[in-house]
Amino acid sequence: MAAKPSPPPDTNSRLAAARQTREQARAVHTNTTLSFARTTRDWNISRERFESLRQNDPGAELPAADALLRRLTVAQAFAALWSIRESVVNQKRTVEGLRATLAARNDDVTKLTRNRVRQPIRKQRND
Repeated sequence: MAAKPSPPPDTNSRLAAARQTREQARAVHTNTTLSFARTTRDWNISRERFESLRQNDPGAELPAADALLRRLTVAQAFAALWSIRESVVNQKRTVEGLRATLAARNDDVTKLTRNRVRQPIRKQRND
């Protein structure tokens, strides 16, 4: 068997330096990856905001808001009209009930008047 050459004397120190360099590179790579991901996310958010601002033209929103306001105003007027109509219907029912009560009482008075024996009206003296 042939003898193997012995490793160089500074191998352990070179391995330790390589490990330390690898750990430093790993930390730098991790920080760079996180920074890149954060920057990419921020850029995407900015791009989306820009797109939404570009699509949401205030000049185009004004006519839509005016149309919505008109529809809401008309709906409010119809709601008020419906409320007034219901109030009038309720008042008519009340009046009809009162008229029916009045008619019944008039009938009672008429019956009492017919059945009453006519007596002369006496005048009272105020002495």
